Amino acid sequence: MYGSLKIKKFILISFIALSILTCICNTSFASTQLHNLKLQQFSVEHGLWQGTIKSIMQDNSGLIWIATESGINIYDGYQFKKLRAPSGDFGNFRANALMQDKNGLVWINFIQ
Repeated sequence: MYGSLKIKKFILISFIALSILTCICNTSFASTQLHNLKLQQFSVEHGLWQGTIKSIMQDNSGLIWIATESGINIYDGYQFKKLRAPSGDFGNFRANALMQDKNGLVWINFIQ
């Protein structure tokens, strides 16, 4: 019985040590990732339709979709493209939210 208790204690200590080591490694990895983080600020001068952003989404192919009060921008990592309405103008409709479904279709919620 005493041997069984020693084995259980050894397993428990090993589990705790392994858990602590895993946490240290994950924290170190996350810290490395944060050091490589690059932030950029964009504005109308960079090609946005308008400065008031209502929604941002990254699609399955990596494109960034940005809904503004004046229209939709798509950013490929290098430049902005303006998504135009079929009539050329969204009129009274304002893009409010973006989402992508499981089939890869991007849905845009407009409000009037």
